[in-house]
Amino acid sequence: MDFNADSLRKVYLEWVKENSYKDLNNEWVEIKTPFTDLTGSYIYLFAKQIGDKIYLTDYGNTLNELELNKIELKRTRKELFNNILLTNGCKLGKELNDIYTDFYDILDFPIRKHQLIQAIINVNDLNLISKNNVKSMFISDIMEYLDDNNIIYSDRVYSISGKSTLPNQFDLSVGKVKRKDLPQIHIRVINQLNKNNVKMLLFAKDDLDLKDNERIATIINSDNKINRENTQILKSRDIDVIESKFINDYFEPYKMIMN
Repeated sequence: MDFNADSLRKVYLEWVKENSYKDLNNEWVEIKTPFTDLTGSYIYLFAKQIGDKIYLTDYGNTLNELELNKIELKRTRKELFNNILLTNGCKLGKELNDIYTDFYDILDFPIRKHQLIQAIINVNDLNLISKNNVKSMFISDIMEYLDDNNIIYSDRVYSISGKSTLPNQFDLSVGKVKRKDLPQIHIRVINQLNKNNVKMLLFAKDDLDLKDNERIATIINSDNKINRENTQILKSRDIDVIESKFINDYFEPYKMIMN
C-alpha cells in the first residue's frame, strides 16, 4: 500500500471497524473492540439479555484498571466521571462496579455500543489528569481563554449523527460570527492525544457530512508529550490540531471580530 493521506485514513478506519463477537454461553456475548485501555489491551464489552432488556457492560474492567493505577474517583474526578456517564447515556452498576447501558430494541445496539466505548475512553482519560490539573481542568482553562477574549461558544457536550447514525461527540462549538469566511468549529478537547482519540476523530470526519462552513478540531494540552505521528494523521484528514500554547494564534480571527 502506498504511503499517503488516503492510505493512512483507510488503515485507521478499518481498525475502527474491527470487532469480534463470541458466544460465551447461553447468556453472554463477548465483544472485542479495536480500542485499548490503560494497559494497552483491547477493550472488551459483554452483552446479555435480561427480561425485555439488553444489558451491555464493561464488566467492571474500566474502574478496576483505574483502581490498580491508584486513581481514585474523588471530588473533581468524581464529578467528571458522573458527567461522562450522563452525557453518554451510561450507568454505574452496584454489583459489578461496571459501566453499562441497557436498552430494549436490538436495533439500538450500534448507538449504545458506540456511547459505551466513548464513555470508557473518556473515563480512562481521567488517569492522564495530574493533581495540579484536577483543580482547574484543561477544558476549564480553554473556556476561560474563550471568555476572556469575548469569543462566542457553546460549552455543552453535544453529539452529531452522521451517515452511520452513530453519535459523534464534541465538547465545544465555536460559531462563525458576522463574517462568512469563519467556519463553525466542532471541537474535542483532549488532555493527551492517543490512538483511541485519533480513531474517534477520524471516524467522525468520515461519518459527518460537514458543510463548507464547518470544521472539526481538537485542542490538545501542550504540557503533555505530543505524539507527532498522531497529529499528522489528523492533519492529513483536514482535522485542525490546536496545541494549547498556540490557541491564541488559531482563534485570533474570532477574537478580532468581537472587539
